[in-house]
Amino acid sequence: MRLPHRLNLQLPLPPLRRHQVDGVFDFLSKEGFLVAQLVRARVLACVELVENFRDEREVARGDGLLAAMLAAVVFGPGAGFAVGAVADIIGGVLAGYAINPLITLGAGAIGLVAGFAWQKLSSLSTNLRLAASVLLGHFVGSMVITSLALRLFYGYPWATLAVRIPNALILSAVNVVLLRILLENRSLMKLAKK
Repeated sequence: MRLPHRLNLQLPLPPLRRHQVDGVFDFLSKEGFLVAQLVRARVLACVELVENFRDEREVARGDGLLAAMLAAVVFGPGAGFAVGAVADIIGGVLAGYAINPLITLGAGAIGLVAGFAWQKLSSLSTNLRLAASVLLGHFVGSMVITSLALRLFYGYPWATLAVRIPNALILSAVNVVLLRILLENRSLMKLAKK
């Protein structure tokens, strides 16, 4: 499927308002509504990425990691897993790739492990806690599970997969900085401290 040269993102997905989701998501709490907004933002990001990077599998699937980790830190490991897995599925479908369950598990594991680490490392300072959570999430989900999936399903050589290590470290550093900026938002920090 070929996308138009410039996509008007306002037409297919108008901004969500509370009254629009009351009939469908009225069982969700305020936090659930925010998770729905994160997933919506992920869809918009995927559409934009697919438009610009149609042939880049890692880019199309990897841009949901920030949303998964934000959901993990703010709402817990379950939400982090759900946002990571759904983001990977949406990114794969929009990019035109088949869904690989092990890669989807890796994307979900990034949010799950980051969420568990955030909860268990509560004695550390916020910056150190955030850095450790993000690094552990990337280590388990990206460096271990996704690399194993790429090796098993697509036959990537180990030398090529070794490049994923510095890539994950750089992405982790960027995610820590972006998450720290997002957590400066008082309402998000209030939710995170619960």
